[in-house]
Amino acid sequence: MSADQAANYEEFIIESNDGSRDVDLRFGVLSFQYFEDVFSPTITARVLVQSSGGGDIEDFKGTGGTKALLQGLPVIGGERVSIKVKNIVGDGIDLTEDPLYVGGVSEIMADGDREVFTLNLVSRSAITNETSRVTKKYPTTQKIDISVKQIAEEFLKIELPEDNIDSCKNQYGFIGNLRKPFTVLTWLAGKAIPASGKKDSTAGYFFYQTLDGHYFKSIDELIKQEPYAEYKEDTVNKSTLESGVEETATKIMSYAFKQNTNILEKLRTGAFSSHNVFFDPLTFEFPQFTYKLKEFAEQMEVMGEPPTLPPIEAGSSESLGDYPTRLMTRILDRGTMDPDVKVDVNSDPAKVQSQSIARYNLLMTQAVQVTVACNSDLRAGMIVKLFFKNQSFEKGNEFDEHTSGLYMIKELCHQFTQTDSLTSMLLVRDSYGRK
Repeated sequence: MSADQAANYEEFIIESNDGSRDVDLRFGVLSFQYFEDVFSPTITARVLVQSSGGGDIEDFKGTGGTKALLQGLPVIGGERVSIKVKNIVGDGIDLTEDPLYVGGVSEIMADGDREVFTLNLVSRSAITNETSRVTKKYPTTQKIDISVKQIAEEFLKIELPEDNIDSCKNQYGFIGNLRKPFTVLTWLAGKAIPASGKKDSTAGYFFYQTLDGHYFKSIDELIKQEPYAEYKEDTVNKSTLESGVEETATKIMSYAFKQNTNILEKLRTGAFSSHNVFFDPLTFEFPQFTYKLKEFAEQMEVMGEPPTLPPIEAGSSESLGDYPTRLMTRILDRGTMDPDVKVDVNSDPAKVQSQSIARYNLLMTQAVQVTVACNSDLRAGMIVKLFFKNQSFEKGNEFDEHTSGLYMIKELCHQFTQTDSLTSMLLVRDSYGRK
């Protein structure tokens, strides 16, 4: 879709909770924003709606009068909203078979017989999550991806097809402890190692939702993807917007680096090195483990070239990654899941948890907010390739080698208004430059 094109809503219907009435919102929608995020287990959306009291909907109490939408439907939360947006670039957004639901109403403004408000929409799984608790025990002999699939299907009533879940190498036993499903699933994501991973150096998953469904995906496996699209920094003005899809589909319309290295934050979070102290309730001992990124770096998938850490002090052969900068304390899980577990530790929390924490933090080494012409086929978790202009004007090198390269879509927003259609993305990566 060219950026200067208004939204084309083929369907935008809100249905009352009792199913007795529905309202076509297509001509009252001022803007529609659709959101995905790999750190969020559910998709969300925001709809800015204008409604009048001059005949939008008959009074549900049967008085014979008419009311604006909020009072006339009425909108009290939980209403079903089916949406279908046509798009030139991509298949569009189709939320008719799996509609969204009103999670809340905000920013209500009334002016005479006219009202403007925002509908905050969520997926069905978000509502189901609030009404469910994980009550079961999962054995120490079961791999994490199997437990994830069982929880999703039993407690959230959603399917995780084989292509949507990366198999895990490690087993982990636990008790639900009446926690909400999303809480358990995101907790397990930090303990999982992909079956294709090398040793313990690839821990770290995401549980998230896109337009295509829910996913349980390894960070390293996502990074292995071929880039879905390429975008280049270029001048975009009114004339180029009006020139059509071919001229704008691959251009970066605007961008801003949210983070381009924060060495102090990385040190505080233990991204380079951390020290772990465990209490063993069986032996009353305190086993310890020091995690160093450099010892695992070669086994990790990265999107560029890992940074070279500065020396701990001038002239030293040791770098900042040689000294733990975060201390973490935990209790070893012994004998709490299965009656026959007497000595063996339930999983290996030392390497796995230390590495996964570092992996998540390292992923945010570079973060850039990018706006492009709307492409509804883009998804959170995809890899894209960006090319930023070289500001030094070096001959024969048009693009900057430090900032250009592969990025992961951490979050995205497809935004449709009465005048334009855009996709805004927060892109992140764990390293620098182009491979």
